[in-house]
Amino acid sequence: PFGNLLISGVVDQVVWLLHLLNYPVTLNTWNIIIAQNGLGGQFILTCTGIESIAIMLGVAAAVPTTLRQKLYAFLLVAPTIYILNLFRNVFVMMAHTSQWFPFLPGIAGNGDAGNGEPGYESFFWAHNVIGEILALVVLVLIAYGLFRLIPRLGDFAHDLYHLYYDEVIREFSLMTGNAPDEPQPTPEPTGEQKKPETPQK
Repeated sequence: PFGNLLISGVVDQVVWLLHLLNYPVTLNTWNIIIAQNGLGGQFILTCTGIESIAIMLGVAAAVPTTLRQKLYAFLLVAPTIYILNLFRNVFVMMAHTSQWFPFLPGIAGNGDAGNGEPGYESFFWAHNVIGEILALVVLVLIAYGLFRLIPRLGDFAHDLYHLYYDEVIREFSLMTGNAPDEPQPTPEPTGEQKKPETPQK
């Protein structure tokens, strides 16, 4: 129910923004927007940006923070992603229904073996390529902002990188047969072994 409520709210706001831009669309059902030419789009939970918000807030929560840092991290992540995602949805709807990018149907998956949806090429290029690239850039910038806001995240990211990097290198070395020898433990000194002499002054 919460997911449907979130989808419905995003759809209403996208319709409002499209009307604000004098772009004629109608709300066919609670989660489907149709343009005058009959093309439209159905909104699902991923169209709300909630997944990106959850991921970035999870990154911010990876290390202990002060209450002020928590508040600033939330304000940096949630409103920014939510608002930019609304404009991304508006862009995709306009590009798809106006057929801005009717190019390369074979790559877009709408050729002879494609899904056969009319005008799918423009949706593919707007949603799967341009929208995803811009979303990635925004997430990188937000992550940079989080690192500046919470310096300990930098240390956490560094440790996490080396954890996976060292594991990948070890597994690759095992597959190729170039694994380094296991380090041998240093023998404990026995009573019979002489201690190194201390140099005399």
